[in-house]
Amino acid sequence: MLKNSHGREELTRRAQVFLPALVVLYTTFSPSTIRLQQHNGDQARSRRCCNVAHLRYFVIAIAWACATRATLALSTQSAGAICPAGFLRWERQIPIAQVVTVILDALLLFYLSKWRQDTVDDAPQAWGFVSKLFLGSAGVLALLACFSLHNARNTRWAFGLHFVEIRDLLTDSTVASLGLILGFHVMSDMHPSTLGMIVTASGVYAHQLVRMLQTALPMDGSLPYMIASGLTIVGVGLLLRYEKDIASASGSSPGDPRLIRFLLMWYVVLVGVLCGTYLIFYPDFNSTDTLSFPDLLSAANTKSDAWIARANQSSTLEVAAKEYQQRYGVAPPPNFDKWYEYAVANGSPIIDDFSQINDDLLPFWGVEPKVLRDRTKHSLGIPWLGIGGIRIRGGKVNVAPGTPGSHMWMMTSMKNMIEDFAEHLPDMDLAINLNDEPRVAIPFEDMSGLHGVGLESRTKLLNSEDRKTFDRSKSAVWGDDDAVKGPEQRSPFFEDRIRDQNYYDFVAPTCPPDSAARNTRWWSRKEACRGCLLPHAIRVFEALENPVVSNWTSATDLCHQPDLAYLHGFLLSPAPALFTRDAFPVFSQSRTSGFADILVPSPWNYDDKAAYDENEDMEWSKKKNTMFWRGSSSDGYAAWGSWQGFLRARFVQAANSIMRVTKLQQDGRTLVLGPDDLPNFDVGFVSRWTKCHREDCQSEKDTFWGIGQDSPDKSQVPFTDHWKYAHLMDLDGAGFSGRFIPFLRSKSLVYRSGLFRTWFNERVHAWRHYVPVDVRLHELWDLLSYFGIDTEGKRRAEAIAEEGRAWSRKALRREDMRIYMFRLLLEWGRLVDDERDQLGFAV
Repeated sequence: MLKNSHGREELTRRAQVFLPALVVLYTTFSPSTIRLQQHNGDQARSRRCCNVAHLRYFVIAIAWACATRATLALSTQSAGAICPAGFLRWERQIPIAQVVTVILDALLLFYLSKWRQDTVDDAPQAWGFVSKLFLGSAGVLALLACFSLHNARNTRWAFGLHFVEIRDLLTDSTVASLGLILGFHVMSDMHPSTLGMIVTASGVYAHQLVRMLQTALPMDGSLPYMIASGLTIVGVGLLLRYEKDIASASGSSPGDPRLIRFLLMWYVVLVGVLCGTYLIFYPDFNSTDTLSFPDLLSAANTKSDAWIARANQSSTLEVAAKEYQQRYGVAPPPNFDKWYEYAVANGSPIIDDFSQINDDLLPFWGVEPKVLRDRTKHSLGIPWLGIGGIRIRGGKVNVAPGTPGSHMWMMTSMKNMIEDFAEHLPDMDLAINLNDEPRVAIPFEDMSGLHGVGLESRTKLLNSEDRKTFDRSKSAVWGDDDAVKGPEQRSPFFEDRIRDQNYYDFVAPTCPPDSAARNTRWWSRKEACRGCLLPHAIRVFEALENPVVSNWTSATDLCHQPDLAYLHGFLLSPAPALFTRDAFPVFSQSRTSGFADILVPSPWNYDDKAAYDENEDMEWSKKKNTMFWRGSSSDGYAAWGSWQGFLRARFVQAANSIMRVTKLQQDGRTLVLGPDDLPNFDVGFVSRWTKCHREDCQSEKDTFWGIGQDSPDKSQVPFTDHWKYAHLMDLDGAGFSGRFIPFLRSKSLVYRSGLFRTWFNERVHAWRHYVPVDVRLHELWDLLSYFGIDTEGKRRAEAIAEEGRAWSRKALRREDMRIYMFRLLLEWGRLVDDERDQLGFAV
């Protein structure tokens, strides 16, 4: 199998666990002597340098530190954030800085402890000095912090903290302050190496306890973790046991025996709590929540079959209208019969299930029609917003004025998509998002209110006995004002957050109050949240080290995954980013969870900008057993190092840093694999770096192309070259990926990793039509090894590829895009009509 080598870097960053060993090493050879306060007639002893007691304690401390590092490594998982290439990069010096820091900590602890013991008879002087020391330290830190405030991002972060951030900072500060006070108080009765061990061990135990309570330990194998954690626990007991020996060897009193007994008592209690928590909260990935891959795929197929059957139950217009009303609690829109005829005539495999449209429009039922029209007009009248317009009058479709020439092709494509059925639509305007990024993020409480009002409005329509159809004879409510404001005009309803992290300001507020997004800040950029996987991941038997996605909708839900704030370009540093918290009806090609844009089929796919040519494809058996990807770093604007967490960058780095081994466990047997048996990765960036600051552009180029290289080692290829490879990866860009549909149409197996949702999400099913990959990418090689090496896996890979190909030819055609758009615009036409409480189709 293959292993990701990134985990090695994590081990170099845990130098703090060597603090006890460094302190005892320094006390052994230092000319200064540690003399603890004497109790109960203890007499000071002569100092013995480097005796058996020191050596024994030092060896135990080293062994404990190594076991602790292993425990932390097995209980955490890298987020995959990239360390840029180049030895002189400051990121590369962080491990060295941490080693220097722990050495300085050891020296500070030693001298502060010695000074505390020398002033044991003058407590006011001791506490006065340490108070001044801490105040001086705080002053220096405050002065240094002022230099960072010249950056507007830092200023906004410092003075715009959320409640959760303030809570965490106050909690950490309080715990740290109490720890410092308590540590200084016991310095006169405790050897500094023991104090260092207690501080370090407390941090390790707290880390482990939190991980267990999050039901996220361990995923890398329980036996190594149990051995390492057992040695960690035993090591603390031994270090406490031999504390008095090193004190005596230093010529000092062994300290207050009551303190040692108290520490031993708490040691026993903490060990009991840790072990009990482990037994209770250990995630049961290996029992009830574990499936075999065939069972997982079979369950996915069964679920997919059930959805397809429910989506195409109606065989007549009367049945379809009745089914609509039962599903959505409201009468179908006027001209539903025209839509039904159009859908049947074009062979739509889906008649009844358009829940995506219903869910998208439901909050706008809570907004008055005139307000929706006014907000549409506002959006179309300000070019700064980057919104194009489609205008339908008297059954004719036109592009509204103000659309920039660079995006005219999009509006022309939308116009062509609608023209085939425009005669059946009422007058309307559409505000089409020209950018890839979504726009509308309505806070959860506001969205709940809109849903409530919307359901009441729909209930009125359901109870209405006199249902009307669209009336073109009444006076026009949509104006034909072509006036467009200047490019400098800004909208008071939209906020510009270009190149700015937006998860906590825009996504988190759209989540329920009890969600992790609203109550947690994931402070670690290098560590992934394992507990965040539980709602959407599952273990499989086939020797996969990491769980795989079991629920794609949940896997793209940001509300329970706060660590994704730093693992996706759109969330880290979007370009551009114009967001609103109000219910503006903006039609977009894709969105992440939390955003309320109305989804439409993409003009990119409708125009076949990335076209599939069956004549260029080849049979599965002739394809290379390789995962292939070429592209650009388009999933965000790289600024201030933000690119290090972008999805595409992490994927390329992960694929190119995987180490190969040549053995595989299959059916209880160890198989020795040759070079031709192993699947490969052929991935890389091939486009110039443009969406980035100068320093970040250079850093990306050095990392992915090589230091000093001006061109990539991977060449650009025609799009048709994709069909030579059996495994194709589809990744988010600035928005959704336009390659997904042509990939599905091919005879290759499609892997999908991303957060953006599109109009076809409900009709394309994970494990039936494609292979889902969590955005953390931990299971990337596990999946490729199963589908590229395992005999049964190869067979199932070909089957999934064929299922995706067959379904895309039925449900993802240009005709299906028009059918979806037809139904959406009938709903939208009713929604913006002042008489919508009476508009409906009746058989």
